[in-house]
Amino acid sequence: LKRDVVSISGNAPGPGDATLRADKRPRPLVLRMNEGDCLEVTFTNWLAPQRV
Repeated sequence: LKRDVVSISGNAPGPGDATLRADKRPRPLVLRMNEGDCLEVTFTNWLAPQRV
């Protein structure tokens, strides 16, 4: 989540300038739905400075 990252340089966090907050730890993403449901997910990669 955007609120879980901070800027590496001290500016506003963005692509290539973001890291996880010190009080957060990486966790797996678990998505659960009922059979037949449709889920649309949009990911934003702030770790790479260019689009990958």
